[in-house]
Amino acid sequence: MEDSLYEVASMRHFAGLALNDDRIPDESTILQFRHLLERQHLTQGLFEAVQRHLRERGYHLSKGTMVDATLKQRNRRHSRVRARVAHVFRIIKCQFGYRKVRYKGLAKNRAQVMSLVALANLYLLRRSLMAA
Repeated sequence: MEDSLYEVASMRHFAGLALNDDRIPDESTILQFRHLLERQHLTQGLFEAVQRHLRERGYHLSKGTMVDATLKQRNRRHSRVRARVAHVFRIIKCQFGYRKVRYKGLAKNRAQVMSLVALANLYLLRRSLMAA
């Protein structure tokens, strides 16, 4: 994460940091922040706050379910649901680089996934949110 903040301008912009004005947080600061989020169960609240923010702006987001494409392929509605869910996973994998679980323990991984899904929802709607 620290390297990303130095190297990727969009990451700095999202975090509200500038190379010439602000100190970029080091790895231990980022780790302590992640541990705080995990201990206090704040990622669930973050996810819910993003969902509430989007609902207030007229976006309807519902909980997704995994649909087996081999069994449900003949039903067009299920295929559309599957495509939407797959698109969110593509964003998480390709845009955010989350390709495998890196932490031990369900709580740590759940916290990370909740954050990633909240960010993916914002990423999906970024153009319309910024236009408003």
